[in-house]
Amino acid sequence: MSEEAVIAAIATELEIAPDAVLLEGEFDKDYGIDSLDYVRLVMAVEVAAGVRIEDKAAAKARNVGDLLRLARESPPAG
Repeated sequence: MSEEAVIAAIATELEIAPDAVLLEGEFDKDYGIDSLDYVRLVMAVEVAAGVRIEDKAAAKARNVGDLLRLARESPPAG
């Protein structure tokens, strides 16, 4: 998994520069995304990382760091 590719995918979905993506940035408070936007964000991370993140695990992620950790720990898509 390329962490840079995942950060780039997150930045694209959030419509911000990649260097503005903060690991501790919370999706609702810092980035103002709703649940539908979050689903799209998780899907973009899955594609960028080539993994499948479980829905229950994704629902518990509160910030970018959590989502990156899930991407690293998730099995390859297939």
